[in-house]
Amino acid sequence: MATHPQRRIRGFTLVELMIVVVIIGLLAALAVPRYNLSSYKAKEREADVILAQVYRMQEAYVNRFGTYAINETELAEVGYAPPQTMKHYNWTGSVAIPLCLTATTGAKNRGVDLNGNIDYCP
Repeated sequence: MATHPQRRIRGFTLVELMIVVVIIGLLAALAVPRYNLSSYKAKEREADVILAQVYRMQEAYVNRFGTYAINETELAEVGYAPPQTMKHYNWTGSVAIPLCLTATTGAKNRGVDLNGNIDYCP
């Protein structure tokens, strides 16, 4: 009867496991900041859409009546509809230009000026 040589089952060494952990850590260190940046930009986009709508409606109101609307009711005469819900910004109901929306989350405040430029505001 022939005996089979014992096969040695070998696992990973500690050095190999440490290298894998370091590589995963480096990948996470690169991915997390990019994810956070994308998240902030998506939150800011919510405000940018509303600000652009208010600016366009104000321009339409000026073209029709020769002056800016002072409230939502006046602006509704040119088709404006107030935002239903906002997750990351406070909507005050003001449509006066310049307009600044304050952030409720980690995003920065966003605003629109008289020229239609949307940017950060205090």
